Amino acid sequence: MERKSKILVVDDSISATVLLKDLLGSDGYAVEVAHNGRDGLAKARVLLPDLILLDVVMPGMSGFEVCEALRADPKLAEVPVIILTSLEDRESRLKGIAAGADDFLTKPFDATEMLLRVKTIARLNRYRQLLAERARLDWVIREADEGFVLVNTADAIVFTNDKARDLLDIPAGSTAPFLALARKLYQCEPEDAWAGWPNISAAAAQQTLYLVRPETEAARSCWLSVSLLEHDAAGEPLRLLRLRDVTTQITNQRDAWTFQSMISHKLRTPMSAILFTMQILSQNARTMSLDDVEQMGTMGMDNAQRLNDEIEDILQFLDAPGLSSGGAPCGLDAVPKLVAKIRAELKLDNVHVSGVEAFAGRRLPLPKRAVELILWNLLENSKKFHPEHMPSVELTFLSRQEGRVTIRVADNGQRLSPEQVQRVWRPFYQAEKDLTFEVAGMGLGLPMVAALVWNVGGRCRLDNRDGAAGVVVELDVPLAG
Repeated sequence: MERKSKILVVDDSISATVLLKDLLGSDGYAVEVAHNGRDGLAKARVLLPDLILLDVVMPGMSGFEVCEALRADPKLAEVPVIILTSLEDRESRLKGIAAGADDFLTKPFDATEMLLRVKTIARLNRYRQLLAERARLDWVIREADEGFVLVNTADAIVFTNDKARDLLDIPAGSTAPFLALARKLYQCEPEDAWAGWPNISAAAAQQTLYLVRPETEAARSCWLSVSLLEHDAAGEPLRLLRLRDVTTQITNQRDAWTFQSMISHKLRTPMSAILFTMQILSQNARTMSLDDVEQMGTMGMDNAQRLNDEIEDILQFLDAPGLSSGGAPCGLDAVPKLVAKIRAELKLDNVHVSGVEAFAGRRLPLPKRAVELILWNLLENSKKFHPEHMPSVELTFLSRQEGRVTIRVADNGQRLSPEQVQRVWRPFYQAEKDLTFEVAGMGLGLPMVAALVWNVGGRCRLDNRDGAAGVVVELDVPLAG
């Protein structure tokens, strides 16, 4: 519903103000009244009216003086003023124009003429206000640190601000499809949420989408969050996209998650072994043979050395700029040893690796510790979501596209609900809402894996196995070099 125009009538004649209030009120205006110039100024500063009807001859402060005071006030300088006067001489009109009046009505005035003039000036003032608001909005959008893109139902670009053009590297005035332009530089993640663009599902439209520009040797990765807002302009349905550079936020959170995961699995095992060794010695040293004491001491020393090595590795991680960088690319030849180490730590009996020999001499664009954390989280999830925590896992390396490797992890644990399958790769979707480091369903492991893989231009997929218990995870990753 359109807002009623607010009109302030300033006149010392009570009969005149009653008449004007009745006439204007019956025409749908919200009318306030003041009976002298000073009260009129005070009410105008509070009310901020759309129009002021101002009598000239009033005690104390004339209408000309009130008009001059209005024009000197930044908040009221643009408010239209119609002067009501019984003076018909040219000098008074010139004086009113000099004071800043917009129009004149001579008393006694014709009611129809008065309403038409009020209506015309009130409408012009509303247009002026809308234009001023539009100009301010346009300036804010143009100068914003966030990108704004307006697209129509066919995904053709209608408007972009400077920031959006910088982020997407597109020329001003481009009307090309938004998604086609975005895909030239970015990956659209999560991939399933972008399916069917621009006619994506309502659920996907309510969630944060990401554009990820993978890391290269020359540049670090860039993450843009994409928020969708429906917009209607002159009856044409449009979609407003808000692009925010969240690279720092994503990087910090990813590193926090990976650091937490690293601490969890690197320190827990040797620390538990040291505590076990010390407990045995403290309780049984007096009755143990020297050979047994020496054996337990050696075991404790080995685990202490391992703990020291792990702490050094963690300190190196803290010195690196991020887990997905700051280290030499990991050779695929090293994967079987990493899997054997993780398998022993997680006490998994049935983990089978195949296909890695086909990638001899090839490397992943991730440091060894990142590959280890990815494998750890995949195998730990297989154990965690198996009914007896003893899964059978097939880890297969496949060549489906030149220059890339597909890492396929299939287990025989629990199946996931459709909602879990849809959400497991969404990094930080819950953290953005609740400011926590946990994601319901599959824990933080898979979103962390997704962040690492997406960061280097990889893809992630997960689905339930066909006709069998368990899930299949596939990571499609480019090869380094």
